[in-house]
Amino acid sequence: AMSLALHVWGIPAWSLYTIGGLVMAYFMYQHKTECTPSAPLQYAFKHKKWAKPLGIMITGIAIVSIAMSVSSSIAMASVQISSGLKIITGM
Repeated sequence: AMSLALHVWGIPAWSLYTIGGLVMAYFMYQHKTECTPSAPLQYAFKHKKWAKPLGIMITGIAIVSIAMSVSSSIAMASVQISSGLKIITGM
């Protein structure tokens, strides 16, 4: 679990999160868009019919992926806590 956690939360993952955050921040501050993952796409293709539904889908996928990553982190942490308590207390 620890090697998986280090791989998922390591430098490669944080660099991707940083790039996404910088893109969102640029469009938010320079072009006055919303602070959503779909804002750059909707701004770039604002006159296309498919931009709004695709933006809603991108935001939904982002919400689901955040929820799953948080729940997997909590699951790994609970396994580590139970392991530590088993080592310390012997139960």
